Amino acid sequence: MFNACVTEALQLQESINGLVFENEQVSAVNVSGIEFEEVVFHKCKFDRCRFDGCNFHQAKWLGCDFSNCSFQKSYWKKCEINASKADGTSFCESCFKESRMTESSLSYANFAQCTLEECAFDTCRLHEAFLSEVKLKKTTFEQTDLTRSDFFKTSLKGVNLSTCTLDGLMVSDGFSELKGARVRMDQAVQFAVRLGLEIV
Repeated sequence: MFNACVTEALQLQESINGLVFENEQVSAVNVSGIEFEEVVFHKCKFDRCRFDGCNFHQAKWLGCDFSNCSFQKSYWKKCEINASKADGTSFCESCFKESRMTESSLSYANFAQCTLEECAFDTCRLHEAFLSEVKLKKTTFEQTDLTRSDFFKTSLKGVNLSTCTLDGLMVSDGFSELKGARVRMDQAVQFAVRLGLEIV
């Protein structure tokens, strides 16, 4: 069903609206540039697919696996990613607005140079994810594992990271990205030690 809908949308240069895709198994398909409006993906698996430049509006990804796919320069508004897996997926230079990621694995995912506006990461795993040069606007992180994630040149001012795991968080040598971020005392001690301070 998915492949047929994509083929038709590309031929007619139309968007895909209001459909539910369930238990789809899709491999190595290029759907770049298609607009998805109020579409639900439920328990679908996408392998090495390209969604570059796609627009997603009020789309839902529920229990899906789209690891190692490409969504570069895509646009997301009022979308939901829940209980899904997107390890190693590239979202470079994409824009997310009013979107929510919950209970999902996004380890090694690449969000470099993205804009995240009024978004939320809740109970997610972002091990060694790339979030360098990201513009964060009213975006929250709750109970999220950011172990060894790269926030180089991403300002975390005003972001509450107190419920997150920050072991090995990667920032610049001067830790300027963390200026104004909200962290727990034990997290602050970790960063102080990395700066070479001696805790007495």
